[in-house]
Amino acid sequence: GEMTLTPKKLLLTFVLALACGSAFLSAQSSGQAQLRQAVTTFGQAQYDQSLRLFRNIILDSSLGKYHGDSYFWIAKSYLALRQYDDASRNLEFFLSEYPDHSHYPEGLYQRGRLLFLQTQYETAIQVLEGFITKYQESPFTANSYYWIGESLYALGHFDEALEIYELVVDDFPTSFKVEAARYRVSLIELKERERELLKLLKWSHEESLRALEDFDRRERSYEQALIAYQRTIK
Repeated sequence: GEMTLTPKKLLLTFVLALACGSAFLSAQSSGQAQLRQAVTTFGQAQYDQSLRLFRNIILDSSLGKYHGDSYFWIAKSYLALRQYDDASRNLEFFLSEYPDHSHYPEGLYQRGRLLFLQTQYETAIQVLEGFITKYQESPFTANSYYWIGESLYALGHFDEALEIYELVVDDFPTSFKVEAARYRVSLIELKERERELLKLLKWSHEESLRALEDFDRRERSYEQALIAYQRTIK
């Protein structure tokens, strides 16, 4: 009862194997092209379109190799669109399902930044400090310190925030967060000078009001200058 493979059957088996292998390679080549196109679309700030392209990859079971990348970029697309709940859901799925992925370190950093944007400042600090400890040589280390500073600032811990901003300026002079950190340093020093002046000088009520109005104007100008930095996708 053993099945004998005739030359004809052997040839058919070989042809089928070739066809399967060819189909697999074709799917992988298609997956690479689709992923490249989706990432390019993201880079062009067409986030709704990039979401559709990444979802198409996930819906194709033959492209499982690219599903991790797609979940990561879907999270970043939602983050860029400021749809933070959707970003968080996809990012958490990516981090739990793809711990060995090459994008995992950045995913962890983005998690900390996302927590800041969701006003979960204390948790953001914990996640970002964990990131820095684990990935000290990462290109996102300076950014992580910056968002820790922003979280401390938002919590009203100005002295601690000042130390972090100065660390960004001094230790990461090539980081594109340096200018934003300098603005914050100026703003904190301005706040401190204002507090000292109001405490030490017994101004008339009118002079105090004028000084406070001037301070508020300068503070608003600093805040407006920071908006551009806060809107960057990193």
